[in-house]
Amino acid sequence: MDSGIQGATTLLTSIRRSSHMLLPPKVSLALQQLDIWDQFGLILLLALFYTFLPGSAPEKGWFEIIWGANGKDKIQNENSRNIVKVLEKTGADVVVFFGSQSGRSERLANSLSRDLTTRYKVKALVADLDDFDHNYLQTFPGSKLAIFFLATFGEGDPTDNATGFLEVLSRWSRDRVDPKQGSLRNLKYCVFGLGNSSYKYYNKCVDVVDAGLSLMGGTRLGPVGKGDEARGTVATDEDFMWWRDIILPIVAQKFNLTEVEYRYEPEILVESTTVDPAKVYLGERSSAQLEATASTTINHRNPYGCPVAQSKELYTDPSRNCLHMEFDLSGVPELKYQSGDHLAIWPTNPQNEVNRIMELLGLDEYSRTEPVVVRFRDDIDSEHLKIPLPSPTTRESIFKYYLEICGPVSPDLLNKFLQYAPTEKAKAALSTLIDSRETFNQFVTLQCSSIARIMEFADPEAKWQVPMGFFVEGLGRLQPRYYSVASSPAMEPRKPAITAVVTAKAITTRSSSENKSDKMYGVATNYLLALKHSMNQEDRSSNGLIYDLDGPRNKLVGGKVFLHIRHSSFKLPANNKTPIIMVAAGTGIAPFRGFVQERVRIATAGQEVGPMLLFFGCRSPEHDYLYSQEWEKTEQMLGKHRFRIITAFSRQQQKRLYVQDKLEEHGELVAKMLNDGAYFYICGSTDMARGVRQALVKVMMQANGYDEKAADNYVRYELKQARRFQEDVWSV
Repeated sequence: MDSGIQGATTLLTSIRRSSHMLLPPKVSLALQQLDIWDQFGLILLLALFYTFLPGSAPEKGWFEIIWGANGKDKIQNENSRNIVKVLEKTGADVVVFFGSQSGRSERLANSLSRDLTTRYKVKALVADLDDFDHNYLQTFPGSKLAIFFLATFGEGDPTDNATGFLEVLSRWSRDRVDPKQGSLRNLKYCVFGLGNSSYKYYNKCVDVVDAGLSLMGGTRLGPVGKGDEARGTVATDEDFMWWRDIILPIVAQKFNLTEVEYRYEPEILVESTTVDPAKVYLGERSSAQLEATASTTINHRNPYGCPVAQSKELYTDPSRNCLHMEFDLSGVPELKYQSGDHLAIWPTNPQNEVNRIMELLGLDEYSRTEPVVVRFRDDIDSEHLKIPLPSPTTRESIFKYYLEICGPVSPDLLNKFLQYAPTEKAKAALSTLIDSRETFNQFVTLQCSSIARIMEFADPEAKWQVPMGFFVEGLGRLQPRYYSVASSPAMEPRKPAITAVVTAKAITTRSSSENKSDKMYGVATNYLLALKHSMNQEDRSSNGLIYDLDGPRNKLVGGKVFLHIRHSSFKLPANNKTPIIMVAAGTGIAPFRGFVQERVRIATAGQEVGPMLLFFGCRSPEHDYLYSQEWEKTEQMLGKHRFRIITAFSRQQQKRLYVQDKLEEHGELVAKMLNDGAYFYICGSTDMARGVRQALVKVMMQANGYDEKAADNYVRYELKQARRFQEDVWSV
């Protein structure tokens, strides 16, 4: 029992120190306020847990499931979480870690690994940060190299699989050691960040990691690379190529490597196989889905086939669509959400695009649907490598469910693709795109040209002989799309809702012979639109897209989608009496609908709630004033002293009017609420959020007599550090 108390005490201390990062704000605040007897009681409970849990060393019982090289699930034990041991076992000289939310970081990590292998004959291991215990980096040998690809999302947040690594670095950094004596003094490393300069904390994670590794004595090779998505959809890939071309010669010189000539050849093979049809993945996201295993944890590795409870149109303008969808969680009582969380929706690619690429590849019906195994080439040491999708599967399933076939391609991918040009005409067309950055930007980046569109542009009549392994390696894994929850469990505990505007962007495409109008359709929102049409028996011919709504093996029949919940730190204050100010434009209203619902429920239960001020911007009150009747009803129910909405309709008058303008107009009220302890929330595009922050600085300058620097520090640091300034923003 003594060991249990000691373990529990250590755990409690760790939780208290990092609770602001690990736990929801309400739980964190409650934990920090425990008195000594409450702490003792919690320690006792945890001691019992440690003592009577099967096994005396619980940390050795922890494991993670990952996709193995053969496509089967693989259990990682404690020894395999030691990167130094893994490098020794595999004979690899370089480890390329990735922290990825959308899959792009992982794709670039794989690309750099292949460059090291093919151009310098260096064995490189690609590793998920979440799969390793990073305390072992303290024994990292000086003869090896560690490379880190780190994405930043939201307001400087690390990706889910990089959180543990950042926590280890944070713990080390608190020691404030002399770098010359640091525990990472043998570590040589390179870093590349993926971010968006429209966000306030641009590429924060890579800066934090670089500073932490340096503080602990690590030696960085070359500059810190930073990809900026704000410059375009493939700008990050361009930034990566620039950084890679600088880094590789530096690494080669440091480790005495010689570059060799090479021709790109996929490391992954997709081959016909004979297998029990029941074991073939036809779009299932996990073995649990394939085998219909009950009582399996629902997360990003194993999403849930959830029924859609309701789907309706919010816009009155027939040329645009905005969906309100509610999902029924009654079948999974263990799956819970909070207001401010995100619903992750797993879409499928439209059958139009799937057919387009399969026809260009000359795949007949049998080749499309026959079972295939996805594996590494025999000459690749694949023991610690991951195939990025389930296997065995089919070629059609790969294109429909597992790869991002609708997104724009990168210059690097196009370079590799050139060797597969089937005709001189196609080769010349591809070379035109590759040789001119301006041409590439005009016809690929701005038009969001997919790989199939580029094949059509180059030579629409030819049959392309491209190995499937090229697509598996070069195209990213089809990722879920995240939507802010537009409801509160206090009002709808089993029916989380989302608000999603359907993307249909007009573009001009160019084939080798003609220009024509076309549209770029958002994959997930148009999938949801097709589902709404089907459920409500509506005309679905508006965009011409066809989706397989029944899902793999009819698992989604009856109006279902694969989803999971991603918890967020975008939360209401722990004290219900605290005033809140909310600023949103368009579908950014979603989380605030949940916030207001929660406080309405509390108020109707007879408890006091603080004042709520909501600024909302859209085009006009007639066409896209989302949930207008609900806001009117709430004002009547609570009174304007407890809830007030201020609208900004940008196209109702000659001069455009936005939420930041209304914020300045009501600056005196905003400043008073902030001075009274109000929390300030923004949800919407990064451009809108930037304008709101600037307006708030002006408000505080005028109301409190601050100069610009003091007002900016108040917003940027004082409010932010107190969790009184929170943002949920995205780029458009």
